[in-house]
Amino acid sequence: MDDMLRSLRQTTGSWVVKGFLGIVMLSFAVWGVGDILRGGAGQAVAVVGDISIGAQEFSNAYQREYQRLSNRFGGRLTREDARNLGLIDATLDRLVAQTAIQQAAADLGLTASDAVIAADIRANPAFHNAVGRFDQAIFEQVLASNGFSEASFVAATRRDVARNQLLRALTVNTRAPDVLLDRLVGYRGERRLAQLLVVPIDSTAALAEPDDAALREFHRQHEADYTAPELRAVTYFTLQPKDLVAEVIVTEEEIAEEYDIRRDEFTTPERREVEQLLYEDEAQAQAAYDRLARGDDLAAVARETNSLAADAVSLGLITESGLPGEAREAVFALAPGQVSRPIASGFGWHVFRVVGIEPGSTRSLPEVSEELRDDIALERAADALFDIANRIEDEFAGGASVVEAANRMNITTRRVTAVDAAGRDADEEEVAALPEIGGFLPAVFETEIGAEPALQESEAGSYFALNVEEVVPPTIRPFHSIRAAVRADWEAAARADATRRIADGIADEVRSGTAIEDLVGRKGARFRTTGPLTRGRPGADEDVSIELLVRLFAIAPGEVAVAATPARDGFVVARLAEMRAVDDESGAELRRAVDTAMRSSVAGDLLAAYRTALVETYGVDVNQAAIDALF
Repeated sequence: MDDMLRSLRQTTGSWVVKGFLGIVMLSFAVWGVGDILRGGAGQAVAVVGDISIGAQEFSNAYQREYQRLSNRFGGRLTREDARNLGLIDATLDRLVAQTAIQQAAADLGLTASDAVIAADIRANPAFHNAVGRFDQAIFEQVLASNGFSEASFVAATRRDVARNQLLRALTVNTRAPDVLLDRLVGYRGERRLAQLLVVPIDSTAALAEPDDAALREFHRQHEADYTAPELRAVTYFTLQPKDLVAEVIVTEEEIAEEYDIRRDEFTTPERREVEQLLYEDEAQAQAAYDRLARGDDLAAVARETNSLAADAVSLGLITESGLPGEAREAVFALAPGQVSRPIASGFGWHVFRVVGIEPGSTRSLPEVSEELRDDIALERAADALFDIANRIEDEFAGGASVVEAANRMNITTRRVTAVDAAGRDADEEEVAALPEIGGFLPAVFETEIGAEPALQESEAGSYFALNVEEVVPPTIRPFHSIRAAVRADWEAAARADATRRIADGIADEVRSGTAIEDLVGRKGARFRTTGPLTRGRPGADEDVSIELLVRLFAIAPGEVAVAATPARDGFVVARLAEMRAVDDESGAELRRAVDTAMRSSVAGDLLAAYRTALVETYGVDVNQAAIDALF
């Protein structure tokens, strides 16, 4: 599907398809998109096979990607910067790849039924209301906001489904060569055991008194550790559906109507424990039925008539929809212990037996009344919020500031005088006044002073707008204000250095032939042997840091490595004692995981090559003059 439509859907396909779309297509935001029809308004900028890429389509794609990158650069990305980054060529390349896939799908006659398209659209979360259900009004609003007619959106969805059919077919059986899997599994599954001597840092050891010169030098050498982060002052307001819920009036009639609409949601269907026998022809099934009707044991009948394996006879507890359509009515009319006459389906001839019945139930209206009331109120609040958001955007378009727009809409603004990117103030305390809205804090640090205000929406359907009033750049805290902290850090570093020298000395003794376990007690050192260590599980041993793990897998048995403990409260002298190849049990599980990862990688390579081949097959005619005219 075209870039805009893909953003709206965000529900497309398998991991393979999603990965490929990430390679060949831009990921664009939902809002602010115009025509997506092929050969949109104006002159074509390129033709791939029989399909044109319209100038308007190309311009829209470029503008969306430029806006996305500009936001990431804090609004400082100029048009010239984007050109130098190759954004024009990248946009064209991705649209060409998308179009080539569409052309290939069309040539193969791939399409989708109206029922599939309808289900796909109804499952799209972009068209769901606050309670997660498809909402026709939201569907129409989103389409209208983005320049779609319903017909054009359905056509684009149909193209997208066809493309995904093609991509899935290409990757259904991709896998890595066995020799590569063997090498990777052997590498990742290798296990090593080490003898450890853990030397703790002595926090009470006497140290020479440092003078100011030494402390100032330590402060200078570790300036990054004593640098206060950038702070920003910001004024903002938020809009959240929950803020309006209390103002929404929901009548009992509306609750009852909603209950009728959603009755299935509150109904637990009847389930039956069912067993089945399956045969190729009716005569076999009838013979099995006759034996069961006489009281023969079903497992014995299955075994003696070469029906299903014993572990496949039981279907467990299933609902009516879990059975073949031809069998549903008959099986759900049986009493416990009764056997169905032979029933034909696309799988063969079935004989079913009902073992037990778990009755269905429906929660009554009084039981779910408050839940429905809340859902209706939240849905209406979200609708009202959408209208308010549009009015605020009109205020911003008219030149209003954040405060002015809030005042005109009777919305309360709040001000934070200092906050860093982690949500702390100048005293490194958490700022309580920050709203709990996803994306708010990153937006504070992506917005420049004086930037035009914009209403931003979170994934949860809340809105916010902000104005950055002041930026205090990162500042080195002066020595005199943190002398005590610097001294404490200097002492900790001095003790760590002393302990490292002790550990290095112990390592030299072990290398010279002293048994590592004979050095237990040296400066409080304790001895232990690790369990099996693997490359892929850092942190599995409390005394083995990532640094030490890497070193242990780089040395031979009998050799020694030294590294700090994970908690940085001591140093570990490690002697590699043993190397073990991957065992059969863990190797099988690891092989499955590696195989899955490699299938993804191979599929990505295959699809990238396929994309290149399609472009070469169909050819691409680029109208450079049309592109230049746009920029």
